[in-house]
Amino acid sequence: MNGCPPDFTSAEGRKVIRYFKFDDELLAESKAADIPSFLENPSYQVKTRAIEETFRRIRRELNAGPKPKYIFLDIHLSFTKRSEFIPPINFSNYDELVQSIASPIKVITLIDDAFHVWDVIRKREAERSLVNTKLRLREILSWRSVELLQAETIAKRFTNEHRNVTNYEVSVRHPFYVLHNLVFSPSPVCSYLSFAITNTRKVKSCMKEINKFRHMMHNHAEEMGLVMFDPVTIDELVVVSCLKEQMKAPNQVPDFVRVDKAKRWPLELRDLGERVAFPLEIPGDEIREVEPDIYNNIRARDYKLIDTSVSTIAYRPYFLGRSAGSNEEIRYSISESKKVFVFDSPSDKKDSSSPFDPTVILHQDRKGFYKAVKHFLSDRKVKAARMKST
Repeated sequence: MNGCPPDFTSAEGRKVIRYFKFDDELLAESKAADIPSFLENPSYQVKTRAIEETFRRIRRELNAGPKPKYIFLDIHLSFTKRSEFIPPINFSNYDELVQSIASPIKVITLIDDAFHVWDVIRKREAERSLVNTKLRLREILSWRSVELLQAETIAKRFTNEHRNVTNYEVSVRHPFYVLHNLVFSPSPVCSYLSFAITNTRKVKSCMKEINKFRHMMHNHAEEMGLVMFDPVTIDELVVVSCLKEQMKAPNQVPDFVRVDKAKRWPLELRDLGERVAFPLEIPGDEIREVEPDIYNNIRARDYKLIDTSVSTIAYRPYFLGRSAGSNEEIRYSISESKKVFVFDSPSDKKDSSSPFDPTVILHQDRKGFYKAVKHFLSDRKVKAARMKST
């Protein structure tokens, strides 16, 4: 951030930003060795009381020093252990940290590929840094769904006549600028990138072309202070694809499924997340069990990203045939009154003479497509700035 101290832990830095990692504060308050040990306590009341005291601890720290411009609370909204989720939402805890009824609030839920979370937990179990915490893929998706629900509830709770709070669902595989602009832009202008994935991911030249589109959009967004939501930053369907490839018969699920790095969509951008240690060996029955949940998560997540965007920017929705996903995203965007831009290559065969809604801004020329998109986003950014200043 321009004009800010380089060290936010210094006395000067703390006047600008205070960052609290809730897990660390909770361990200091509860005196537990680690989070799994804390969760092992059989008393629900003891655990919820410690969590409530931790919020008060953070508030005392804030009151003890100069009032910072930004407060960051890095928190799991729900812990899980043996199918138990804690704590329930207690809004008074969060009220402790809100400075006034008009204080701006951002809620950003960071998510990662479920197979990466699964692998991290498995390795920590092996290292004994986590004990008795193994989670199946389906349990990890359930945990994430609970946290997303909690985040939505908090966003709605703090929405009032003075502010509109949005829960932004962001994959850690997005470039860093996405998180930066969501946090520090008063009214971030967001767009959703839509393109054929299933049809193209097995053809390197097609992936290369789509990545060129992705990079151009991300580079423009970073330069202009915008946000681009990118669907391949979460690629959980890759484990389902690997399962199907490695099944020797329709109902013969292998004991373990190998997932190689080459199978995941190549992002080719520096992202927020930790590196995944491919290859992974995942139990086949866990993948088969979670397959329908993955499809449901994809649809819900993509719709959520469209909901928090002003436009959908679609690239060749008939690339190598009709992309059911991209066409459905276009249809949903129109139903939600989003601006929709489509680059439709003349070489792509359509399943009807006029497959696109009349409201779609259709281009068959790449230069015209990019020019129209950039003009629209620049205009929206100017309007957002004007609305914020009034």
